[in-house]
Amino acid sequence: MTTDKLAVRQLETDDCSWVAEVMDERRQRYASLSPRFWNPAPNAGETHLAFLMWLVMQDDTLALRTDEGFIIGTVQGDRVMVDDFAVTADERWAIDGRALLTVLASEAARSITVDHVRVVTARLDEPKRSMLERVGLTPRSRWWVTELDRPDHPHQSDQSDGEPARGDQRVAGHDLSIIDAPPVYDPGGPVALVEDPTSDSLPELISKSAELGAALLITVASGEGVGPWDGDGDLVDAGFHNASEFWDGLPA
Repeated sequence: MTTDKLAVRQLETDDCSWVAEVMDERRQRYASLSPRFWNPAPNAGETHLAFLMWLVMQDDTLALRTDEGFIIGTVQGDRVMVDDFAVTADERWAIDGRALLTVLASEAARSITVDHVRVVTARLDEPKRSMLERVGLTPRSRWWVTELDRPDHPHQSDQSDGEPARGDQRVAGHDLSIIDAPPVYDPGGPVALVEDPTSDSLPELISKSAELGAALLITVASGEGVGPWDGDGDLVDAGFHNASEFWDGLPA
């Protein structure tokens, strides 16, 4: 399995230690872009390595590598979700990154009906975003984040130990979920997640999320296009920053 000038091969379990090291370096870099959202957990490397060893053995996983990068995608219905995707240096996105994404989509199309690939990236990872734009993907979802100052929680109705409650709430006409961050990250507590809130609901969502013990409020905004979307200005005014994006499409 090759492209014109770059060998792309299957990623095996023996490669997972190297993948974990590359991802650990990426997490450290991303932490400077949104310190609490991307803050690595103390045992992130070990936790991620164990997960990777399991992930690459699953039937619905597509995992590829070159000498300078790797990509891991999981089949989710008619799309392939790509979270773990990194290269050893920024200039390799245009080379290894593009080749890996193109081959992954081609491999998926041979075995399943794929409507699109979805790739996660930090909003400020410009080399990666530039590659995604060049191959024809478009951001369709953006995660806007604000850090919360949490009051003390002496008691929660469904928690006997004083820990913040997890679960769903109805706040300002929106569904608000309190969930744990992925185990490789440590934002300082659970996070609150809400999709496409109205601008006038943001103050109440922020206040209630802090009251419920969330360390972050994450607003999932839907749209299309590389440039600003309607509502971005309202989120900035409310103290949010755009930490991550989800790019959709099929690479050309």
